Amino acid sequence: MSLGSAFRWLTLTLVIAFAAGCGSGDSGGTPKPNTGGGGKTTGGKKRFVFLTNGDHPYWDTCRAGFNEAAEKLDLAKGGIAVDFQKGNGKLEGQIERLRQYSSESDVAGVAISVINAENKGIAVEMQKLRDSGVHVITVDSDINITKYPKARSHYLGTDNLIGGKTLGKAAKTLLEGKGIKSGAYVQFAGFRDQDNARARMNGFQEAIGSEFKELDRVPDEMKDDVAHANVRSALDKFGQDNLVAFAGIFAYNTPAIVDVLSERSVRDKYAVFCFDAAGDSIKAMSEGNVDVYGRAKPFRDGCAVGRVAQRPGQQRRRHDQEDVSQGSRRIGPRRLHHGPACCGAE
Repeated sequence: MSLGSAFRWLTLTLVIAFAAGCGSGDSGGTPKPNTGGGGKTTGGKKRFVFLTNGDHPYWDTCRAGFNEAAEKLDLAKGGIAVDFQKGNGKLEGQIERLRQYSSESDVAGVAISVINAENKGIAVEMQKLRDSGVHVITVDSDINITKYPKARSHYLGTDNLIGGKTLGKAAKTLLEGKGIKSGAYVQFAGFRDQDNARARMNGFQEAIGSEFKELDRVPDEMKDDVAHANVRSALDKFGQDNLVAFAGIFAYNTPAIVDVLSERSVRDKYAVFCFDAAGDSIKAMSEGNVDVYGRAKPFRDGCAVGRVAQRPGQQRRRHDQEDVSQGSRRIGPRRLHHGPACCGAE
């Protein structure tokens, strides 16, 4: 069996089986009505808002799932309008939006991909919404539930720690298959303190093992030009430090790695590992420029949120039981996860 075949479907089985859903939104700092509903344009319906942490095509896939859920579950008939809003990649933008939702009486639920797990301002606004009767969940990236146990009811999405471990194990196997038993690597992500990024990087570090040294975790605040500059800087700074690999943690990180390695003609010197496989990353893999990618499931996440939107005011206990019967699994206190798929190049 080839190395690629060995990796091709290292797929975890922790999958949430839900119906689908999403809407549309702008990427600015202030919420605006959109085609899925918003403000006072919902015709008397209650709104279930999905707020992302930034603006990237990754979220378009999630929105497609959210929209499909709204249609298949006929949420409009039940008096629910879905409202998908893209954040602007800034902490202040998320806090501002949460404050605005608190002032809008038609908001029945909020699903948020939290940009900073440790930030008290976000946690306070989430809890204020819950105290006023709004159903609040996190998706894809969680709040620190140990510090802020009342900020949300549930997290829905990939188990990012397991996802990172899955990618790290595949990376270790690939490197060792090439005769590389030790070396160093750099990880790139939007933020170091965003829950999903931190968990993925921790998992990757644990699974690739102590023989491979992590030199840095480089944040770019979801700015593509900074992501490219970070890769160039890492090559300049660590190129002589037994550097053997790069790991792109957010969807746009791997295309930035691929671009810079290509412009410097050094692709053959480094392995490239990818999480959140965007279209450009998949294309790069087909061209031999990405070695392993692990992917989250944004469409499924959108589906899951649509299911929650169907009954935004109800407790999740009964739905948790349904999830188990459909083949998914609860992990930890009120966290519903599904696993990533991890694939390797032929």
